[in-house]
Amino acid sequence: MAIPLIASEDRHYSVWGEFITLRRTQGINKNLIYDTTSGTLNACGTCDFGHCNVRDLIHDFSFEPGYRVGMGYFTPNWTAELTYFWIQDAHAKCSRHDEGKVYFSLKHPDFSNDFEGADHGEAEYETGLQNAELNYYRYVTPRKKDYFAVAWLAGVRYTYLAEELKLGFRTSEATRLIRLGQPPLPVESSHYTIDTHNFMYGVQTGAVLEWNPWKWMSWDLTVKGGVAVDFARQHTHLRDFNDTVKLREYTKHRLGAPFIGDGILKFTLSPFKWWDVYLGYEVLYFAGIACAPDQLVKHRTDDEIIRTKGYAIYYGWFGGFMFNF
Repeated sequence: MAIPLIASEDRHYSVWGEFITLRRTQGINKNLIYDTTSGTLNACGTCDFGHCNVRDLIHDFSFEPGYRVGMGYFTPNWTAELTYFWIQDAHAKCSRHDEGKVYFSLKHPDFSNDFEGADHGEAEYETGLQNAELNYYRYVTPRKKDYFAVAWLAGVRYTYLAEELKLGFRTSEATRLIRLGQPPLPVESSHYTIDTHNFMYGVQTGAVLEWNPWKWMSWDLTVKGGVAVDFARQHTHLRDFNDTVKLREYTKHRLGAPFIGDGILKFTLSPFKWWDVYLGYEVLYFAGIACAPDQLVKHRTDDEIIRTKGYAIYYGWFGGFMFNF
């Protein structure tokens, strides 16, 4: 986060805490569930069926609450800070239902037994984020003395971004009797679950522009970015025939080099020397990470894969208090 502005030029320590709410957006789009009951011809002459896709799930993510805490040492010319934030996991769900008309893959309908010609299909997507930073700010112009103040920054960051995508398909006894004259069977339900974990250790640099119209009020804009070493991991769990037959079960690791960008706009009021209150808006961008939907495979294969070309954006508001001593 950007350095908190203070109403004094003295050297001192500060601690702060804030409420933060972020929303996850953006990502690769894939169709997860098809409902073949009805369809419309598109411009290419092929049929567009009703579906549930990744974009639908991301659209349904809401602003999730969290907190950020920090501590720092301030001088007129430089600042060092340590911060940590945690965001509650975002969760979204979508489904399609029609007897014998629900599919996971149209190109490969023989993908599995329970994932084709099902009665009900359901997709759940969950994602979570944590972040810790240690940053050093060096001011080119003295903080709080000039109408505008400029600083450059350098720091290190640890970010943990995890996701889970879970697909479930259910077929009833009546549907199985109709399809291919199969003997009566109880309701069957099978699942396809993918978990991804990104453990990112990075370096970053950036700049801060502060506008100080009065000593008790200020605005600051912070932009920072850098690359990280990502110890990415994904686990695939796919079962069929009422979850009794294992089709895929593996864990795969890969070393990645994602880019992490961070932009913050913050408004601060400093009514007292020992106390500040602030409100801000933040955008986080990740590129080159392992996202759960990117790992989906819709055909029969024994290949064990992990893809690290995903991207994600988090944006939202924060507000809090800082105490100087």
